[in-house]
Amino acid sequence: MMKTVKVLLAILGVLLVVGVAWITYLLLYLNENKGFLEQRFTSAIGREVRIDGVSVQWSLTPTIALDGLWIGNPDWAKGEHFVRAQRALVRIDVLELVRKRLEVTEITVHAADVLLETADDGRRNWTFGDGGSGIDVSVTALTVTDSRLIHRWPNGKSYRSEIPEIRLEGLGDKELRLKARLSYQGIPIAASLETLTDADSRAGERPFRGEVEAPSTILKIEGKLQDAYELASIEASFRSDSLDLGKSVLLSRFVSPLAGNLRSIEGRFKSAGDSRDALISNLSGELQIGSAAVTIPVDGADRAARELALDALRLSLDPQGPVRLETGLGYRQQTYRVALTGGLLSDLFAGRKSWETIKLKVTGSAMNKPFEVSGDVGPLAAILSDGVKRVKLKARHDKVHAAVDGKLASLSKPDKSDLHVQVSGPSLSLLKPWLDMALPDTAPFEFGARVNAKNGHLNFEAVEFTAGTDDVSGRFRFPLQAGGRFDGALESRSLDLHRLLSSVDAGAETQEGTVPTMKREFTTNLFHGLDGSLSLKVGRLHLAAVELENVDLESSIDDGRLAVRADAEDGRATTDVKLNPLDDAWHFSVRLESRIELGDLIDRDKHADDRSKSPAEIDAELEGSGRSIDELLASLKGRFTMVLGEGSLSENLSQHLPMGDILYAVLEVIDPLSRTRKQSQLECAVIHLEVENGIAGSSKGLAMRTDKMNVLGNGAVNLQTGEIDLEFKTAQRRGLGLSVASVADRYIRLTGTLDEPQVGVNAKSAIVHGAAAWATGGFSVLYDSLFRRLTSSENPCKRVSEAIAK
Repeated sequence: MMKTVKVLLAILGVLLVVGVAWITYLLLYLNENKGFLEQRFTSAIGREVRIDGVSVQWSLTPTIALDGLWIGNPDWAKGEHFVRAQRALVRIDVLELVRKRLEVTEITVHAADVLLETADDGRRNWTFGDGGSGIDVSVTALTVTDSRLIHRWPNGKSYRSEIPEIRLEGLGDKELRLKARLSYQGIPIAASLETLTDADSRAGERPFRGEVEAPSTILKIEGKLQDAYELASIEASFRSDSLDLGKSVLLSRFVSPLAGNLRSIEGRFKSAGDSRDALISNLSGELQIGSAAVTIPVDGADRAARELALDALRLSLDPQGPVRLETGLGYRQQTYRVALTGGLLSDLFAGRKSWETIKLKVTGSAMNKPFEVSGDVGPLAAILSDGVKRVKLKARHDKVHAAVDGKLASLSKPDKSDLHVQVSGPSLSLLKPWLDMALPDTAPFEFGARVNAKNGHLNFEAVEFTAGTDDVSGRFRFPLQAGGRFDGALESRSLDLHRLLSSVDAGAETQEGTVPTMKREFTTNLFHGLDGSLSLKVGRLHLAAVELENVDLESSIDDGRLAVRADAEDGRATTDVKLNPLDDAWHFSVRLESRIELGDLIDRDKHADDRSKSPAEIDAELEGSGRSIDELLASLKGRFTMVLGEGSLSENLSQHLPMGDILYAVLEVIDPLSRTRKQSQLECAVIHLEVENGIAGSSKGLAMRTDKMNVLGNGAVNLQTGEIDLEFKTAQRRGLGLSVASVADRYIRLTGTLDEPQVGVNAKSAIVHGAAAWATGGFSVLYDSLFRRLTSSENPCKRVSEAIAK
């Protein structure tokens, strides 16, 4: 027995000597061949590998400890390294190492910094090429503790994860187990995954199940694997009370650069197949989101980000049908219901990676009126890349309908756009909410145009507009860049401007609130940056009771100066208007010449019974300066002359002639029957006014003659306020009826305003008692020299005309 013990002790002693010798040899070998390890690791992964020191931790399974492990980056990466670890424990087959072969069975990494990078072209620094080293690396377990991972994206944004512990076991085995604790962007996450052996599966499929849990969020998956780790089937469920789009590890990559929060999220999806394409094609399920607040950033510091509110969002996937998305949408205090129908999910992963078209339907309320948009937009790739999109949309707001059909490009490539636009409705007034301006209440209208961009201009071609009997057609274009010129050529068979002008005036008054239109100050840079010209030819131009034929209008803006020339009635009436900016005001000038028959001005469609007929000549030249219409009128200077020949003048037409209301007020006094027949006869009338500082005075007289009366007058008109203070002296020509005799050889005084003159008849001149302070200059010149010499035989029109000619 003793002998046996001695033998055993001798054997143990030998083994101990051999063990010590082996340990000593291995330490010396590793220290002397540290470069060999660096070289073999470098060759294996195709990256530079550095090791500060090598030691051995002895146990039943010896482990090599690599202190100061450093793994480099590819040339394109910006980081200094891919991995830098304080210590890495590598369990290897020692005998194979002696044979200069490296077989790794387990790795433990402690206190590591891992920097992941993605390039613009999709390259990733954690993808390693085949170094062709012939090294057999078999890792059965991986442990990471007290480490950090940073992922830097091409746009410069970085996302950081803290990793207290990750344990992965069973690599290369059929039973794989993963447990992890980490935090992403400050959010704690716990994850687990395990695969099992299924003895009943003839195809060798292995079931798996896993779970990812974050605060108020949980993701569960289960399914089956085939071969190594190829999916055969999968089912996933997701539930979350709230998700931050910017911080969610599950969504941040897919929704960037969106920001916001999702609430009450639930989803269930499943698929099966023997390939990646089959799994995608067979995917089905539904995702529901109770509500969401999303922010969409926009380019430009002066533009605010768009805020969207989503409600009851539902995403549906069907292997045999298109992807569908429905949601409530709140934008700028308006709410809509949106439904999108795309293509098959598999098309997003095919070669074209897009859908040819997306069907869109939006319903809701805009500005308290029903609103709806429907149609097709696509392809999806163009929408996501801001490329050229094909659009075919119809829209309805209240009773207004619109349609767009064609190609729509981004603002950076406007020349690729080519659209046909149509708008129709029961009245132009319904467009006010969209155009933010008052428009007239018209007959049903239709508008159509082809819209495209060429040569730096936004073009409206083949323009067609109709509203009842009104129409406009032609083309116009606007520059897309500063320094360009606009131009256009429009035509109309018939156009009524009366309702449009009255609506614009009323709208301006309402918009300005308590500031009257006449007192609104206009900035002198009103036309700043605008240069160009516009022409309009109108066959019949309607202005209330007046109708002008063959109107040619030419307008231009150059360096902020507006010039307009209007020609009507085949050149018998012309007007030139100029508006030029001064330092802090506008300078206005107008030149008017007209030789026309009053009967030709009557709109026969509206006033077929008007019997007005008289040759009329109007000659006016006025100018003024100011910051508002009120100031312009107050500064006006110049002259105005109107001469009417023998004929008749209706109350209707007089309202549309300069000083016409005054003429008709006097005629009603000296011809009372005109009140009944709404028309007065006259042999002539002459009105001549000289304007200075907004006061129009009749220093050369005002004259009128009928078959019974000669009439001479003078006085003044305040163009700024519209006030009048005029006096006319009558002289009997021949026998008068009783109704007219009362005004023979009397003085007729007109006060009030141009629109509503007030008439008084006196035996003596009212000038004796004084006139308005602003009007006395108009009276004083003529009282003695003209009124007292008025006779029944002399023609007062001739006398005033001769005075004007001097």
